[in-house]
Amino acid sequence: MIEQRIDLTLRLGKLDDSDLVARKISTARRIVCTSNRYIKTKGIPKNPNQLADHCCLMFRSNPGSNLWSFKDKKNKQYKIRVSGNLFINDGSALAAAAKSGQGIVLLPKWLVEQELKNKELVEILSGFEPIPNATPLYAIYPKQKYLAPKVRAFIDFLADNL
Repeated sequence: MIEQRIDLTLRLGKLDDSDLVARKISTARRIVCTSNRYIKTKGIPKNPNQLADHCCLMFRSNPGSNLWSFKDKKNKQYKIRVSGNLFINDGSALAAAAKSGQGIVLLPKWLVEQELKNKELVEILSGFEPIPNATPLYAIYPKQKYLAPKVRAFIDFLADNL
């Protein structure tokens, strides 16, 4: 950011340690969803434990499995090691893969809002809440003595409207 003179960036999710300033401006509810096409061919999991038998599309940079955690309405917790044939560190690409019938995905709801509305994706396991149930959204900017008024105004606008 500093080398390229970028004033501000938005980051969804866990932050790595850095010399940048991060201000939390919102959170995004997370949901599990897939396409009707996937459900027709592979079935629908009735509880989180059954995710182990499904192709889960994972947000990650390296191959391997992920641990997805949930709780039910009685606060019983489930920790499931999921795996699948696709891992990407891009939420939009994961949503597109899920939409095309490739598997089940756990994403922020805002990212798939239109696909849910158009019934291209359907929320599943709605009786089970992902842990954590929301992903934080941060405004990130370089440490500096004085923050430019335009940057501060934009961050405040985002915080008020998101």
